[in-house]
Amino acid sequence: MDKETAGRIARSLIEGNKYMVLSTCDSSAKPWAATVFYAHDRDYNFYFISAIDTLHAKNIIENPNVAFVIFDSHTPIGRYDAVQASGVVEQLNRQDVPAAIDTYCRKLFSGTENPGARYDPMNYTEPAEFRIFRIRLEHIYTTSEERRTEISPKDMG
Repeated sequence: MDKETAGRIARSLIEGNKYMVLSTCDSSAKPWAATVFYAHDRDYNFYFISAIDTLHAKNIIENPNVAFVIFDSHTPIGRYDAVQASGVVEQLNRQDVPAAIDTYCRKLFSGTENPGARYDPMNYTEPAEFRIFRIRLEHIYTTSEERRTEISPKDMG
């Protein structure tokens, strides 16, 4: 598959879905997968909110390397368009939280008036129970019946 087609499929899947399956490992390489609601910015950094005491958040603190998959579970058997990616995740610091919350709320509350005003950014910094995390991509692939094609954010337009 050419990169233009792969990028178009990836963009469609990323923009058309709300959840990703996030894979983490602790410091001893014990894996864990969790489903999280996500949003992305124009540079294809991905954001999610989780309680700091969840297993995946604890794993991230020990090992920031993650992988995730986004897919449409309603596609027919034999057609399995998906986005598979890996990257490094970080818990955002106080100054980065407001812009990330705005990005997150625009996806969560799309179509509503003033979506960014729905969440108070200060509810996602220490000592709050919930935190916002950002995944910076290292590798991203579109997978289909034609195999896996590595792309970059610029291929997604």
